[in-house]
Amino acid sequence: MTHRHLLPPLLLPLLWLNGCQSPLVRSEPPPRTVESIAQNTTTDSGIGWLLAGKSSMVAPVSSARVSADPYAAIRHYEALLDYAQAPTVRAEAMRRAAYLRIQLFDSGEADDPRLLDEALALYAQLFAEQPDAPGNDLARYQQARALHLVGRSIEAAGALRTLTSAYPDSALFADAAFRAGELFYIERQHGPAAQAYADAAAALPPGDVLKDIAQYRMGWAHLQDAQYREAATAFVTLLQRSWPKDEEVPGDVEAALATIGAQRQELGRDALRGLSFAFMNWGGIPEPQQPWGGAEALAANAPVYYASLGALLRERQRYTDAATTYAAFTDRYPRHADAPDFQRQVIASHAAGGFVELEVAARETYARRYAPQASYWEAAPPSAEFVADFRGHLLSLAQHRHARAQQLEDDRTARQAEYQAAAHWYQEALALVPDADDATEVRMRYADALLDGERVEDAATQYRRLAFDHAPHARSEEAALATVQAYRQLADTQPPQGRDAAHAQVIETSLRLAEAYPDHPERARVMLGAAELAFDTGDPAQARDIALAVLALPATAATLQQDATAVLADSQFALDDFVAAEATYTALRATLRPADARQDAVTEQLASAIYRQGEAARDDERWSDAASTFARLLTVTPGSKRRPGATFDAAVMHLRAEAWTEAASGFETFRQRYPQHPQVADADKWLTKAYLGDGHKGRAAVAFERVAARDTEAADIREAAAWQAARLHHEAGQYRAAGPAYERYLQRHAASSPDRGQEARQHLADLALQVYGDRDGALAWITEILRADAAAGARRTEVSRTLAARAHLALGRDSARRAQQIALTAPIAESLRQRTAAVSEAVEHLSAATASAYADVVPEATFEMASVYLDLSAALLVSEHPPDLDGAALQEYVLYVEEQAYPMEARAIALHERNLALLGDGHWDTWIQRSAQSLARMMPVQYGKREQRETHYASLQ
Repeated sequence: MTHRHLLPPLLLPLLWLNGCQSPLVRSEPPPRTVESIAQNTTTDSGIGWLLAGKSSMVAPVSSARVSADPYAAIRHYEALLDYAQAPTVRAEAMRRAAYLRIQLFDSGEADDPRLLDEALALYAQLFAEQPDAPGNDLARYQQARALHLVGRSIEAAGALRTLTSAYPDSALFADAAFRAGELFYIERQHGPAAQAYADAAAALPPGDVLKDIAQYRMGWAHLQDAQYREAATAFVTLLQRSWPKDEEVPGDVEAALATIGAQRQELGRDALRGLSFAFMNWGGIPEPQQPWGGAEALAANAPVYYASLGALLRERQRYTDAATTYAAFTDRYPRHADAPDFQRQVIASHAAGGFVELEVAARETYARRYAPQASYWEAAPPSAEFVADFRGHLLSLAQHRHARAQQLEDDRTARQAEYQAAAHWYQEALALVPDADDATEVRMRYADALLDGERVEDAATQYRRLAFDHAPHARSEEAALATVQAYRQLADTQPPQGRDAAHAQVIETSLRLAEAYPDHPERARVMLGAAELAFDTGDPAQARDIALAVLALPATAATLQQDATAVLADSQFALDDFVAAEATYTALRATLRPADARQDAVTEQLASAIYRQGEAARDDERWSDAASTFARLLTVTPGSKRRPGATFDAAVMHLRAEAWTEAASGFETFRQRYPQHPQVADADKWLTKAYLGDGHKGRAAVAFERVAARDTEAADIREAAAWQAARLHHEAGQYRAAGPAYERYLQRHAASSPDRGQEARQHLADLALQVYGDRDGALAWITEILRADAAAGARRTEVSRTLAARAHLALGRDSARRAQQIALTAPIAESLRQRTAAVSEAVEHLSAATASAYADVVPEATFEMASVYLDLSAALLVSEHPPDLDGAALQEYVLYVEEQAYPMEARAIALHERNLALLGDGHWDTWIQRSAQSLARMMPVQYGKREQRETHYASLQ
């Protein structure tokens, strides 16, 4: 892996070093600095070089002064090679001849590249002839220079590496190693470069700036070669030599660099940056216990290294990795003095990356680890500055959780958790600095979070303290209102058994707000709410008093006044003060616009107040007062839903007061206006009483008919009403209505009430005969009486028997009437047969009547039957004789007729006597009297004197 972008700023100047001799071999060298080393002459190739002087390169002979004519010198040395046999002389001659060529080319006096080729050939010859010749280390050095000048940098680096391998004790070792490293680095041979730099660093004495530079270059070479562990070792080793001894370096990078001398700060900064790159690519700073070359050195000043890596990662916008690095320090060195600062860097890294949730989590970690009461501070308490900063973190945490909770509209569980977390951090901040300038604001937010997190009781407690237990502050009034609202919310969540106490608390707090904050903008509204709550919880007296207090407040809004008036009226109503309630409802209604939605409700309550006054009068049996009060409701609240009931009740009260006409009028009005009302049926029943009381039987009958026609009424009520309707029509002389009424009764109720059924048939018979003159109709109904009586069998009642007896009497009379109408004319046989048949029919019915043994039927039936016989006897005596009879035949015929007539007369006498015999049983009536009179006429000798006795008996009756 290459890192061209990681090329360290200090590398380029060192690659361009140049000069006539090497500072490594210069006698009495000046103090080295990065600046002095970086001074160079740049060649056309772009690479500088350190040129070593002869003095320390060859020994013991010093080099001769270079001739002003280098070409001549070269020729001189080459000539020498032709004659010299001594190895040292030949070696020196080859070195000089080669070097002069390099110098000519390098100085620019000649630009013939063949000079360099010739020099290289000489060096090759030298190393071939005398590989171990003294001074060959310098020759290798110069050979490397020539190779570099001809562009063969890798070979040049190899030559330098050969020098360091073959001549470990050479004075040129460090310089050669360093130069090899430079060349390898330029050619991206980072592994060999790192090794060369390592050799140079090892050879240089402590305190030598070039030693640090070699160490620095070695770290970058390893870094470029992706040898991150080795790079980290190199950098941290260099840095440890730079930091002050026996003193911990600050965790802040700039503060740490300030501890290094000014000349070395740039090197230290780049080394620290290189170390951070190494760790970044290695995967972070290894655990303290993990073995590697720089572990011990890193542990000595860990904060600055973690801080540098974190800063680099943030610079590269790797915010999560930066946070991880800072967090690693706090985890690995939890008791370190810089641990809180590093945790703050964790927070800042997440914040810089926009990772809100991670930022909040980091803040929570910070809050838990470094709270003033945490074990971290066992050795020494935190400073006031730290506490202030820490409190800021707590508030940030609380505000974030609070804001997040407000965004979670659809997830109740998550929302509650966020609110409770916010409340926790607000509480921690309050506990840390209770008397902070913003303590009231924080406490308000704390209470808000508790409330929204559904810890309503705790929220109410906090609001209450802010409102009533603290000195006045900017949010006192708001806290007071929040107290009331919180207690209201708490009351709504209480089980039934705890609700009364909660409501009492709401009322108490509301009244306390009103007292403590007379200028509170919501004072009237809060008091009104307390009044409404008092009413709703069953204390109308308290509600009334609070409502009156609201109405007494100056400049109360019209709407609030209306609401307070409504509570007052409702309270008066609940306290049974209906007169006051009526007045208050009336006043309230006068303030409402016609379109106001409350109009109907207020009207109904006003109607109820009046109605209850009517009920009170009714309960005291003040019927007239009750009636007039109910009637007043109809006038005052004509649109009320109570109008039907008031109309009905007013009519009932009139009835109770025996104001029959008013009662009837009221019930009729009720029926006409509210035909579908459930009490219409009752109205008809009451109406019958009103009409009967007023003497209007016919009208009462009509009402009874409506009752009888309702299927919703009980069967016995319908039957009784139907009978009453018919009877009252009859009694009122409304015969055309009475007849159908009796018939309807028979159709619907005869089976359930046989006696009334028989009476109805009797009335129908009477009406047919007396009203309509319908004898046949009357006889038909009389016949129905007998049929019904016969059908009853063993279930016959006394009423049915009596009416059946009278039915026989009536039918007997009718048969007798028909018999009388049949004249006995010749030929008498036919007319007599018809007359006899009619008489027989009459006698049969009359006999049945006399057999009933009813005292009010038997005498009449007996008399009528006697009359039937007597009429038949008389008709026989005056009957027309046959026209062809005369003389004796006629006389004989007359005697025959008399013989037939006298028995009939005798039967009539016997029947009259039977009637007269009833006197002995204490009976006396018109029919007995008429029988006596008939006997007196028929048998004057025997019964002519009885008239006086009859008169006397009649007087006794």
